[in-house]
Amino acid sequence: RPRLVQPKATPIFTAQQWLPPPVKPPPPPPPIAPPLPFNYVGTFDELPEGKTVLLMQQTKMLMIKVGANVNGQWRLDREDAQQVYFTYLPLNKPVALNKSAKGLAANRSNANNDNPENPDANVDPSLNL
Repeated sequence: RPRLVQPKATPIFTAQQWLPPPVKPPPPPPPIAPPLPFNYVGTFDELPEGKTVLLMQQTKMLMIKVGANVNGQWRLDREDAQQVYFTYLPLNKPVALNKSAKGLAANRSNANNDNPENPDANVDPSLNL
């Protein structure tokens, strides 16, 4: 006797999904180093310890030798005519500090003096108001 092959029955009353599956969110961007908290002041080339870079961090002057760690988070790698190169140690990411860039505090004070809406910008400081 020949055997009849029965096709597989598909249930017609089961739940159907008509919407496409949700799109997976893109992976987060790779972490980046924070902005440098330093401003370049100058360089001493002829110190017995070797090349030393002068940096300002807010109101504190720092004298850092090339290759030394700064604040436990930054390493001063090298310096050239235009930039000072650091490594952000927690992420091992290189960051460059432009020597000609002005610090944030200098930019803020200049912005206040150039603002025509600032009434104190045009006051003579010798008036002792």
